[in-house]
Amino acid sequence: GGEALLSAVNLMPSINLEWVWSNGFTQSDQGVSPDSTTIYTVFGTLIPGCNTATQSVTVTVFDSLHFDLVSDWSLCLGDSLFIQATGANGGLEPYAWGWESNSFFDQPQDGLPGQFVAPTIPTEYCITLNDACESPDYTACTAVDVPADIDPSFTANVVSGCFPLEV
Repeated sequence: GGEALLSAVNLMPSINLEWVWSNGFTQSDQGVSPDSTTIYTVFGTLIPGCNTATQSVTVTVFDSLHFDLVSDWSLCLGDSLFIQATGANGGLEPYAWGWESNSFFDQPQDGLPGQFVAPTIPTEYCITLNDACESPDYTACTAVDVPADIDPSFTANVVSGCFPLEV
């Protein structure tokens, strides 16, 4: 997803060199976005057969960002839950973590891969991972269901009687 700027530098600017890159490019500067780690070579030529030494540069492409997240949770009203992204990989560390929820009442804090939450209504939490490179962000979401409180009610066919009373 990112781009690397490659530059061939002429240390003798009074000589007009033509650049020959391994990918066929002929200018001194080029932007490249390879799909996998690639080695680029370049040399300068004044006239055919009169070339500079060949130089090479490796453009490393990191794996895509990813982490694992449990998909759905159930929680009783008043309880808390620790939600954590695990197994973060890809990209280039250090990682940065962002959190969002769809609840106005429960806004998690950014910066960590895990935290305690205590929603009072069903809430979806989305965690976004980005890195120190240009890797596309990775986002995963989990839903926390908080069922409504249950008001118990009781009925009895016998509510009073002589000792020993059997109910």
